[in-house]
Amino acid sequence: DDVPRLPPLRFGAEVGLGGQHWNTALRYTRAEAQTHPGNGETETAGYHLLGASADYHWRGAEPLDVWLFAKANNLLNQEIRSSVSFLRNFAPEPGRSVVIGFRASF
Repeated sequence: DDVPRLPPLRFGAEVGLGGQHWNTALRYTRAEAQTHPGNGETETAGYHLLGASADYHWRGAEPLDVWLFAKANNLLNQEIRSSVSFLRNFAPEPGRSVVIGFRASF
């Protein structure tokens, strides 16, 4: 029999640019459909996942280090049902989202 909650083939790429005080990244992941889910499990469709991030490191208030960041997830707003999730039949992964914030350390 097939193994339950076995993840299907996934592949992807990430491109990033950065400097001394900033970084950006764009990440793409393709997951194939899980058509052999195991006994008592449901099949899951394949999906495309696109995310982006950017951050800036501001050192203007010594000894305080401040990072400003923005992250965007699931930019294609795909319905993603992970084959390894116990809740895949009830709730998909989150849709498109954006997080903007800062963190500080001293």
